[in-house]
Amino acid sequence: MGFRVFPGAPAGPLVVAAAGTSDLQEFQELAGMVEGDLTMFVRLVKLGSGCAPPGGPDPLIRLSVGGGPAVLVAMFPDASSVHDAQGNFVADAMCDARGDGVYRVRVFIARPGSAWQMRLLNQDAEPRGFTWVVADNDGEAQQPWIELPSTVTFAALAGQQVTSSVRVANLGTGRLTIADAVGFRPPPGPGFELVGVPGPVSPNGCGELQVRFTAPSTPGTSTAVYTASSDDPTAGHNRRVTLTARTRKLPAGTIVTIQQNEAGNAIDIFQVHPQTGARTRVAAGALSVHPTAVAVDADDNLMVTDFDAFGGAGGVIRVDPTTGNQTKVASGQPLVSPRSIALEADGAILVADETAFGGNGGVIRVHPVTGAQTALAPGGSVFVHPVAVAVEREAGGAIFVLARTPGGATRVFRVDPGTGAQTTLTGDPPFSTPLALAVDANGGVLIADHFQTAGGGFTVSQGSVFRVDPTTGQRTRLTTGDPFHPMGLAVEWDGHILIADDTAVGGVIRMDPATGQRTTLSAATGPSFRGPYAIVVVPAAAG
Repeated sequence: MGFRVFPGAPAGPLVVAAAGTSDLQEFQELAGMVEGDLTMFVRLVKLGSGCAPPGGPDPLIRLSVGGGPAVLVAMFPDASSVHDAQGNFVADAMCDARGDGVYRVRVFIARPGSAWQMRLLNQDAEPRGFTWVVADNDGEAQQPWIELPSTVTFAALAGQQVTSSVRVANLGTGRLTIADAVGFRPPPGPGFELVGVPGPVSPNGCGELQVRFTAPSTPGTSTAVYTASSDDPTAGHNRRVTLTARTRKLPAGTIVTIQQNEAGNAIDIFQVHPQTGARTRVAAGALSVHPTAVAVDADDNLMVTDFDAFGGAGGVIRVDPTTGNQTKVASGQPLVSPRSIALEADGAILVADETAFGGNGGVIRVHPVTGAQTALAPGGSVFVHPVAVAVEREAGGAIFVLARTPGGATRVFRVDPGTGAQTTLTGDPPFSTPLALAVDANGGVLIADHFQTAGGGFTVSQGSVFRVDPTTGQRTRLTTGDPFHPMGLAVEWDGHILIADDTAVGGVIRMDPATGQRTTLSAATGPSFRGPYAIVVVPAAAG
């Protein structure tokens, strides 16, 4: 009695191209007594996609023994004779479909053979995976093959419970049963628990494990490793999944804005729900006086540049969005008048300071933990008085700056993240009153031009949003209008553009990047929400 599962672990299923033929697959003869006959069983499954059998034409199966010809196995009730290289009759073989994409080949052996081989022809119009089991009885030819994802991630707010599904796929020829019970807690945890276990899973089928994560009271990352207990007998199949949960302060996709408060001073920070537009005020602390821009760090803290904080010296402040607590990150020279902030992929802070370095301004890199400042790109012969900075988020991403030329024309400039070297990206006509930058999913540079003036073919008093090709510098106006005075920009995961519009009919506006169509998400409503001018979106993942 015995069986062998193929392909051997840790290899995955054998993939055969559309209308393709596999290489010869070798196996040992496994034949036992069944009602007085020597019979070998080969159960084979043609794998579908989407947790269902694939349907379509049956695969063609050829068998050979002892170096003899590869014989096409006939479908029941017909049989095919298999001979070795010397022409000796060894066995008869027949195949029948068993459902769920499973096929059973019975080999009735007349004399012992060796060097058995199988070749598969996939008659489907797309590639298919195959697994099979060779056994000396039909029961043992029915073996499950467990397949779990290697990782599953969770995201939760502090103290929240979230449940996620872990798909369990069966790539084998027999039913798969999960032995773990509800309530099992995968180590090392804590926080993860099985709350749902699927029943038996048929070949070519899937089940869903339900895993609940209870987030701790403080943000951070929790990890557990779940190794499924099942009746799959083959070591090396993917039965282990790493569960990783990030406890967050803000839900991914949350919009954060800065705008004027009731007294007309720009000191209020709001969270805006990305679907409903509902707003929640973030409590103010003692440090922030005149915030100018906002970014979100890897721990969901708000990193805020402030023009007048720290006795008028300006600086960078970290704001906890759940408590409103504010802590100093950096202030003092070379920071003087920080106007814009962006985060690099490694968490380093970039600040565009309008009057640093003796008045010409420049871009300063700030260490997020120590607050140490490094002069990356001081203003001078290429640009002066920068008002906005944006960065591509991948490692070593390009840095873009909105600033003036020494002659007074407004341009977009590129800064090398390693050397600080400065080059001009855009030419004439100059922008009129550009106030904000963002980088879209394709690397395009988005510019919020607050108030157009005459010249260059643009209408007086119309605000606009432009897109600049990062390679050629060519610009395209995506949207314009009056009243419409964009002050801040952010890009959502699906590519939609968020605009902070400080007009009385503005607020937070969502724009289609293809058509330029604008929809008000959260309208300006009196003294409690007016004049939003800086905006950011909480990223889906850390960083």
